[in-house]
Amino acid sequence: MLVIWLQPLPVSAASSDARDAALAFVEQRHIGNNLASMGWIVAIRTTTFGVLSKKLGEPATSLLVHAKLDEFREKYQARWDANLASAYADFMTADELHSLVRYGSASSAVGKLRSVRNDVGREMQAASTSILESYVSDAMIAAFKEAYPASASQRR
Repeated sequence: MLVIWLQPLPVSAASSDARDAALAFVEQRHIGNNLASMGWIVAIRTTTFGVLSKKLGEPATSLLVHAKLDEFREKYQARWDANLASAYADFMTADELHSLVRYGSASSAVGKLRSVRNDVGREMQAASTSILESYVSDAMIAAFKEAYPASASQRR
């Protein structure tokens, strides 16, 4: 006899209304726009950035890496925003999030928003580190291939 034990996939505790409201909040306030700056912080700490800086100089490397981060941002932005929205939805209600969307800094939920900021950040970091790593990896590989076209074609 074959017995199969099925467990439900872990799901956010937040309601779909809260997730929808959180995504509207994230998109309206452009909260997920930090993907590019977070990518930059990671990129400048890579060995690849150092190698590129030795060849191109730091100003040219900075321009190239910023261009590649911009190029790949769209590929990752929706997933980044969705994870950020999910994190907000886990700590705030749909009503609170709707209030923030509608009233902004005049919302009665601003205090709650401030109080959950660290929790949201921790959850976002846990959920999105792999997105950030993939984003930066794609950008740095593309930058390396542009700076070293012969080396990149020899590796194929």
